[in-house]
Amino acid sequence: MKDTLSNGASWNEAAKAGLYFGAISSAYLGLTELIQLVGSAVLQGFLTTVVWAGKLALCIWLMVFLMRKLVGKYSGVTNSDTFRFGVRTALLSALIVATVHALILIFTPQETLEQTFNALTAQLAGQLDSNSLAMMDSFKENMPTLTFFSELIYCFVFGLILSLIVSRSIPSRNPFDVQEEDATPEEEDEQ
Repeated sequence: MKDTLSNGASWNEAAKAGLYFGAISSAYLGLTELIQLVGSAVLQGFLTTVVWAGKLALCIWLMVFLMRKLVGKYSGVTNSDTFRFGVRTALLSALIVATVHALILIFTPQETLEQTFNALTAQLAGQLDSNSLAMMDSFKENMPTLTFFSELIYCFVFGLILSLIVSRSIPSRNPFDVQEEDATPEEEDEQ
């Protein structure tokens, strides 16, 4: 007999799932950093797109797999339970990914960040006024903090939308299937 899904068990399962998603997304961040070492900009763009598409497909598959596993492990799991599980997973994995991304920026050599900002400023100099360029300079000082919060929001919203879409069909319910617990006493006598 399966256990019922309690609030604590849901958070526990979401924490494990959040670690999986956090590891996948952190590996993606590391791969994109390594791809930047490739000389050709066209090859960098191609490899980044391929790795991003692979990460997206893996995240969707993993969310479906983990929700189905949750349904198989606990009895009485509803669509709202799987949605709640997905939202909790999204929150926890977003915290991991945002922290890793901010740490990458904190430990990136300052010269590298300066070069990146200078190249971006030079590229946008004709399109921006002096106030906008000054604003970009202020972003440079707060980049790890801004990255943390923007990554946190982005990953959480992505996970929320994915959970909303996937949880609508997990668990799948057949409205015409009579379960033993739903059967009336007369039907039980007939069985």
